[in-house]
Amino acid sequence: MKHHSEGNARVGRLQSLIRQNPQDPFLQYALGLEWEKQLQWEAAEEIWRKLLLSHSDYLPAMQRLAELYWAQENWVKAHECATEAHICAEKLGDTHAQEIANDLLVQIEARMNEG
Repeated sequence: MKHHSEGNARVGRLQSLIRQNPQDPFLQYALGLEWEKQLQWEAAEEIWRKLLLSHSDYLPAMQRLAELYWAQENWVKAHECATEAHICAEKLGDTHAQEIANDLLVQIEARMNEG
């Protein structure tokens, strides 16, 4: 039970920091990570989706969403997010992130073709 209460405390601290710094994308991203760690996937998805509305080129959120959808076997959404991440990484000149997105796209497309 200690882990759960520690997680709730982290969520509370992050939410407080977000209220103080609403334009800081990292804080929102970190809150999504904390929700994901607590297996609150819908909350993580909502945070990252909202983050991308205000910071459309926030690559880490795109990547986490793609991986979240991958884990849920939602191949269409995973493919959309991984494609967005690949395009964004290319625009930003982030070759490492491009490789990660490309690897995920290959895996997703293989799963999509199985069905």
